[in-house]
Amino acid sequence: ASVENFPSVVELDVFDCPELKRINGLFKLHKLRIFRCPNVEVLESVPALDSLELEDATMEALPGYLPGVNPRYLSLYCNAKLYGSLSSPGSSEWNKISHIGKHNIVLL
Repeated sequence: ASVENFPSVVELDVFDCPELKRINGLFKLHKLRIFRCPNVEVLESVPALDSLELEDATMEALPGYLPGVNPRYLSLYCNAKLYGSLSSPGSSEWNKISHIGKHNIVLL
C-alpha cells in the first residue's frame, strides 16, 4: 500500500498500518506522524517536510529512508534497545538522523 501524489496535503497522520510501504510525492507536506507502521520503506518527494514524528515500540533500527529526508524537527518514540543505540553519537543509527536539526527521542 502507498500514499502517493497528493500535492496539496500539508499534514498526514498514519496509525497502525502494517501494509503501508511508500509515502511519496507529497510536495506541500509539512507535518507527518507515523505510528506503528513498521513496513514503510520509502519516504521521498516531501521537500517541505518540517516535522516528522515516529512511534513504534517494536522498531529495532531506524528506517532507511531517514537520511534522505530533511525535516527541521524529529520526534522519535522507541524501545530501550534503539534508544540506547541512539545515545552514542557516531553510531550507525545516530548517523541516520544526525543531519536533522532538532531531536526529541523518548523511551516507550
